[in-house]
Amino acid sequence: MAAVLDGAERDQIFGWYLSLDPGAGSKQVRELTKRIIAEYGEDQLDADEDTQQRYESLSWSELPDGMVRLIADLSQDHAEQVKHAIGALSAPAPASDCCDDVFHRHDVGARPTGTADVRVPGKRRADALLKLITMGAAAVDDDGRVRTFGSARIVVTIDFDALAKAVAGLGVSQGGVGITPETVRQLACDAEIIPMVLGSTSQPLDVGRRKRLVDKELRLAVMQRDRHCTFDGCDRPPVMCEVHHVVSWWAGGVTSLLNSALLCGTHHRIVHRDDLTATVTGERVTWQHAKAAKVA
Repeated sequence: MAAVLDGAERDQIFGWYLSLDPGAGSKQVRELTKRIIAEYGEDQLDADEDTQQRYESLSWSELPDGMVRLIADLSQDHAEQVKHAIGALSAPAPASDCCDDVFHRHDVGARPTGTADVRVPGKRRADALLKLITMGAAAVDDDGRVRTFGSARIVVTIDFDALAKAVAGLGVSQGGVGITPETVRQLACDAEIIPMVLGSTSQPLDVGRRKRLVDKELRLAVMQRDRHCTFDGCDRPPVMCEVHHVVSWWAGGVTSLLNSALLCGTHHRIVHRDDLTATVTGERVTWQHAKAAKVA
């Protein structure tokens, strides 16, 4: 590039480099270099970005402790998109009296509770990435214009007996990874995953729908009746709750007001763990605690 610059231009460029702070790091040098190239050779920037994109890669590997490590090599422009999206969702989120959902835009007038966000920066970024992937997968599955080779949301296969707690077992993702039946039971209530239940000879008995099993109108009716989590003594608001099928869909339960109850995440898991049932009317939900000896 220097061969096509006249003396004044070269002197100006050297001056820009000399004007950097003495403690300037490699990032500042790279950014200044990009600005200079953009000033005198914009086509070169485009060519460099195209080259970087051709060599992009994403892979993952299993660690000895069972965790999974993602490894990505991205072009500068693509990396900036990823960092910007994750940064928008990874700021500390102190709790408020609205709810403790870190991704919920709290109601106007909600007051801080004084409970700080204890997540470390790396955990906040991981949560942000998973939120983006969950929302993106749902959008892709609901948009027929995007080409996919199967559902973007995870499909889990599980034997009926394991789901019904008759035998021990695991759900299995399409990638062959085991997922606990308790997690399948909880998530299946709102179809956050697509469950495929198998009979005794592994024939598909039921495949979860891509749309939420509880639609917007029914959810509003359940919220209007219950007002908050229906578990005894819990008043967490609807924004922190999921709609639970009192008689599970895989056991023949229907999607209706009289088979639905609001439960916060904590009590939703307890209800599935302890196999609790409830009496539901048009006015209230009453939980039966005969099997709840370990709830406390």
